[in-house]
Amino acid sequence: MKSLRLAFLTACTLLNPNALLAQALPDMKSMSDEKIIALFNTVRTAEEPDFCGQLSPLLTEMLRRPTITGPTQEQKTYSDFRCALDEQRWTTAYRLMSEIEKEDEGGFGTLGLYVAINSNHPVNAAQRMTALASAKDGEQYLSLEDSTVFRLLRDLWTGGHFSEREKLVLAMMNSRHIKKISTNVRMVLIGAVIDEEGRSGRFKRSANLLDEIDSPGYFIGYLAMKQFAPIWTQVEKAAGVNMAAVTERQLKNDMAKYNSNPEDRKAFNEAAHALHFAGKFEDVITHVGTFDHSAAGIAKATEDDAWALNVEAYALDSLGRHEEAETIFDRIAAIPYDPDTNGWLVNFTINRGSRLVELGQWEKGLEAATLAEQITEKSGSPFAKMLVRRDKICALNNLSKGADAQALVEEAFETRKDSYSHAAAALLCAGDNERAAQVTIEALSDPVYAEAIASDMQKSEFELFYTQSKLPTVRGVLLPRPDVRAAYDKVARDIPDAFIPLAGKRRQELDMVGK
Repeated sequence: MKSLRLAFLTACTLLNPNALLAQALPDMKSMSDEKIIALFNTVRTAEEPDFCGQLSPLLTEMLRRPTITGPTQEQKTYSDFRCALDEQRWTTAYRLMSEIEKEDEGGFGTLGLYVAINSNHPVNAAQRMTALASAKDGEQYLSLEDSTVFRLLRDLWTGGHFSEREKLVLAMMNSRHIKKISTNVRMVLIGAVIDEEGRSGRFKRSANLLDEIDSPGYFIGYLAMKQFAPIWTQVEKAAGVNMAAVTERQLKNDMAKYNSNPEDRKAFNEAAHALHFAGKFEDVITHVGTFDHSAAGIAKATEDDAWALNVEAYALDSLGRHEEAETIFDRIAAIPYDPDTNGWLVNFTINRGSRLVELGQWEKGLEAATLAEQITEKSGSPFAKMLVRRDKICALNNLSKGADAQALVEEAFETRKDSYSHAAAALLCAGDNERAAQVTIEALSDPVYAEAIASDMQKSEFELFYTQSKLPTVRGVLLPRPDVRAAYDKVARDIPDAFIPLAGKRRQELDMVGK
């Protein structure tokens, strides 16, 4: 099987998002064996083999003919696997991959990990990632993206696979290649270690790891949740007043990476975020302003460029320059969407809709959320779909079209685990305060979800990205209720104002000037 796979992949990548569209084959039943074989050899050696439209049908026909003895069922299985990848049929891809691996001890490395994650097999994915961490050759381990590691750890957490998660983090941290791992992946792993010790109540490594964290977002959960009370003193010291210590670490590290290689788009994006978290909104605009902001320029943006533009828009909003922020989002949303090449656009079409709805621009927000919904259906996660659901519910109810939103309201309640916070917010927009309270209490009572919703229930100044939202909030509407307050106080606290992040503090100052 291994030699077959190499033959099939001579000139193409393991997962090619630019695979050829299905191409019509001639009537194979009328073709001679020689012509079938010749066509097969031409197709399989193409620069971008068309597995769905050509290779799999050809192999089906060749296997049907007893007069053609070359092809094997293994070849057909592999071609079907590649077709499933091209069409993002993850369940089928996982099944076929499992069949192939029975005959091939080499496995699929990071591709197998990717398939296992996307097909919702987190325990199997954890075993695959552990194997990468334990391998003598650390190339694939070192190539792991922080988003991939984060997603798998999150899936294990929300699935209640705590033992498997703990074993994976231990394997990743104890890898012989750990010193070469990217800073971003290491931050994710450190966060996982601290989360696990908070869950178990056994703090052995956390205090010594806090000073390595260089992102203020991590500290909001640590400062809010009472499970971290035994190390609050160390957390507060590592964060610093107004989270200045952690923010300065991030700014120093990310600006150094960017200055060493200004052409690195990821470094460009991370520097923009670091400036924003430091409350340096004008500097964000100057930094991101080096990118071509014309419609034609934004049309060429990479995902990292788009994230940098996204954070610039929030900086502009904080400075009251809303029209400029809207133009940026509109131009990102105008990029032609292709799920095979820029599925990441889903993030920005959602953020555009959410921003407009939160600002109370209901008609525009509904239109933007409808566009986001269309893209989310093809490229969105359950969390993304909940965000769109909330935006549509809030826009429709504020346009006196609550009846049109009723089916979405029921969906929000039924799928509340996809994001308890946004489900509760959606129910509040619909005036369903009782079920919003039920959702909130349920989340606060669940160790898997409590930290996320408790963090979202902090003062708005603790939001690292923020528009002056006109929507009802769980904190404002529900926290005064005795039943919600009791559930909240059991597991969380209001973070002391001394730790309002620099970005939130700067927004406070700007709001005071505006008044």
